[in-house]
Amino acid sequence: MRYERYWNDEALERHKPYWVEDPADRRLLDYLQTGTNLLRSFEAGLAYADEHFAAVRGAVLDLGAGVCWTSAVVSRWPRVQKVHALDYSEHRLLKIAPLVFEQLGAATEKIERHRRPMSPLSYSDESTDLAIFCQALYMNRDPEKILQEVHRVLRPGGVAMITCESIVPSRSSAGRWVHQALRLWRYPVGTWREVLADRAPDASGRYQYVDRDYAAFITNAGLRLVRQHLDWPVFKHSPVGAVNYFGVKDRGRRGSG
Repeated sequence: MRYERYWNDEALERHKPYWVEDPADRRLLDYLQTGTNLLRSFEAGLAYADEHFAAVRGAVLDLGAGVCWTSAVVSRWPRVQKVHALDYSEHRLLKIAPLVFEQLGAATEKIERHRRPMSPLSYSDESTDLAIFCQALYMNRDPEKILQEVHRVLRPGGVAMITCESIVPSRSSAGRWVHQALRLWRYPVGTWREVLADRAPDASGRYQYVDRDYAAFITNAGLRLVRQHLDWPVFKHSPVGAVNYFGVKDRGRRGSG
């Protein structure tokens, strides 16, 4: 877990809006509801997944759950029976999440928190109805690999929902090379090949993926791609409109390995 130290640094985390010290502390709620469109985008994704795929039900995996605000929201859906929230940030998962559950009215009896990475998944084949990545898939060096794992654990008709990602604007070939060249000074020489290929993470471990990357990750994992285009950006300064991606495991559809 290459970035485990970063995500378990409480001194660094205290300066982020996700840090909540008591149920009356509104930093996270204000960030989700007014400072960004995170909550709006996530709830739109759940509504779409339920309307089109009847997927908000049964067993849910929340991968890279962080402080578990997403787990809290999805737990309130009546047909959801169990939410498995996975993250490797100890204080987010164990210290902050209980406060967030109280703030968001979570059905806490449905939620199990597990301090572990997203991959490999220890769950049985075809045991999951919905797998959620909220600001999480872009933390993976090989998203296709983790989506193949998700394909394995999804039941036929199950869905992987990828939401609230900071999608990078697509650029022309010339613009892309200029952008990447300007980034080189921030990285060790040994990583420049990855930087130029748009495969170098930032200090937190986030990779820069564009829309076509997400489409390829989903389809190459053997899932059917569906996009939900929203009329707003996830982050209010972003030039890219929010997109929720769904990877549907159709009945009879085989994976790519």
